[in-house]
Amino acid sequence: MFQFFIVILFFQFCKPDPLPKYETYLYKPTSSQGVGKELKEYINKIEVENNIDYSKNTNPTAYIPPMCYTKTVDQNNKAHNPCYSCHTKGEKPNFLDDSYLQTHYEFPKSGKVNPWKNLFNRNKSQDYSDKEIESYIQENNYLNGKGEILLSKNLPTNWGGYIPDCYFHFDEDGFDKNPKTGEYSGWRAYRYYPFLGTFWATNGSTDDVLIRLPFPFRADKNRKFNLEIYKTNLAIVEAFLKQKTIQTETLDENISGIDLDQNGKLEKTNQVKYTWPTLPMRYAGMAEEYQKNKELLSAGGLFPVGTEFLHSVRYLDWNKEANSVKLSNRMKELRYARKKDWYNYSELKDKVTRENKERKFQIEKTAEGFHGDFEHGFDNKSGWVYQGYIEDKKGNLRPQTNEETLFCMGCHSSLGVLADTTFSFKRKMEGSDKSKPDFGWGHWSSKGLSRVADRTVKFINFGEQNEYSFYLQNNGAGDEFRENEEIKKIFFSKDGTPNEEAFTKLKSDVTILINPSKERSILLNKSYRAIVEAQSFRFGRDAILKKPTNVFEKIPDGQTTGIEKIIF
Repeated sequence: MFQFFIVILFFQFCKPDPLPKYETYLYKPTSSQGVGKELKEYINKIEVENNIDYSKNTNPTAYIPPMCYTKTVDQNNKAHNPCYSCHTKGEKPNFLDDSYLQTHYEFPKSGKVNPWKNLFNRNKSQDYSDKEIESYIQENNYLNGKGEILLSKNLPTNWGGYIPDCYFHFDEDGFDKNPKTGEYSGWRAYRYYPFLGTFWATNGSTDDVLIRLPFPFRADKNRKFNLEIYKTNLAIVEAFLKQKTIQTETLDENISGIDLDQNGKLEKTNQVKYTWPTLPMRYAGMAEEYQKNKELLSAGGLFPVGTEFLHSVRYLDWNKEANSVKLSNRMKELRYARKKDWYNYSELKDKVTRENKERKFQIEKTAEGFHGDFEHGFDNKSGWVYQGYIEDKKGNLRPQTNEETLFCMGCHSSLGVLADTTFSFKRKMEGSDKSKPDFGWGHWSSKGLSRVADRTVKFINFGEQNEYSFYLQNNGAGDEFRENEEIKKIFFSKDGTPNEEAFTKLKSDVTILINPSKERSILLNKSYRAIVEAQSFRFGRDAILKKPTNVFEKIPDGQTTGIEKIIF
């Protein structure tokens, strides 16, 4: 009997605590907007110093990006199509097919006059010397001299939005660590094929993207942090999002207990086989426990609730050793996204069906509305919230205003190209050999794009194509505005004939297209710095070198794009 009680007491005191609710590990914003003396004083100080207003929105269609005002027909009456890169037939569970926007300019009345006036009335930038701009972009406006995150120190104590907690201090696998303690922040950088046009460095900015999954994805079943478990779950999330079998870094199935490659053995593998929905796919470690009790849902093409992204946009610094562009220390912007709600396939389809019906019966298109504010971010109506920070007049990062945050909504709400309202993770490289240029994990600072080949993509109506080459040929240029003269000179003759030698080089190394010359980098940096000093982001944040000739200042009634064959 005595031994029986000893056993009972052992299990009573040694059994693990009840599993906390999954939502315990999710970010919870506070409701501080409009209350609290410290917050009001903080915002008021920024408004006075920068001559901006956090509450007003002078542009209800700020979610329509400047590229959508492009004149697609040139002076020779030839149509060019950069529109297909965003407006296309979505892949389920993105049920949107907005490929019709390749042929039509569909704007609400309030958006027909182009609000992005910085395209036409450029801020003065000629006052900066090359040395001044070089010194400016090499300053770090994210960390102070002690390695502390400036925003986390300077934001009000009752700030209800995302407080930056990434040190941008990466190990060889792309994991961010606190340089003082060696602790992992959870953020991991990955390498991806830069999105067409706007996000090529030659068109104004360098950038990087990081992902973070909630703590249960980083912990084993004993609820302890486990790096191998985290790597495994990141790979499973990637397979779910891409809806295909992926190649990845070496993973040890013995640690996770999951036969990732479905070969019937637990061993080291470089593959995660995508079997959903035919066969269930389970997460590793602590996340699996939540998956079992259905607090954590999963489906093809969707991220788990609690997924976060961090996206820094930077100036164009120069790597003298590699004779190539690199990320600057200074950030132009720090963009943040978090998945806060789960929408299943039926809900996502109903949303698109409802929007299509509204569009069909609308006599006149009206501006879209988004709930949110500059502090907590804007809800994109599909389960995500987007928030951001941008340079102030002195070059320090400040919260974006409501109007500046609304700018993010157009590209992260309703586009056919999106995968769970995001761009880059679907474009993540998949190489399994760290020594190869296409290895998928790691930060750009450790390995750039040199020797990365132009990837092959498959179109429904055009078959397999080299992605970047196909864009150049259909757009006749390397940017939506068709104003990047440097790219034109490399890839096309004066009469528009393709330069076959350049296109051949592009097949094996995309940097011939993506990276600008040092001279162009300096000019683009100066152009953007002028926008910062003027704090005129509400009129556009594109670094341009001359007034564009291929952009409408006002969309004429009944205007079509002239594009006859839709690409999807």
